[in-house]
Amino acid sequence: MPYIEGLRFIELAATYHLFCTKSTQVRPKADKPIERLLLQFERTAKTTQEDSLVIQKEERNEWTEEYIKLTNSFYLNM
Repeated sequence: MPYIEGLRFIELAATYHLFCTKSTQVRPKADKPIERLLLQFERTAKTTQEDSLVIQKEERNEWTEEYIKLTNSFYLNM
């Protein structure tokens, strides 16, 4: 979900006793700002595991290994 909306959603979910247990910050390129959040929620409060994902290397359509690993089941030629 978009970054700012994701931050708001985390707060809203807590009011319904849903707690963010994993948060992945997604950037299109390493030198760009965070654009998306991948979030996981549970009913039990735990420490949030945080990590990040960069989609592209410097060249357009040159994907990072992390991104390929995450999405390879959805694409034929990546």
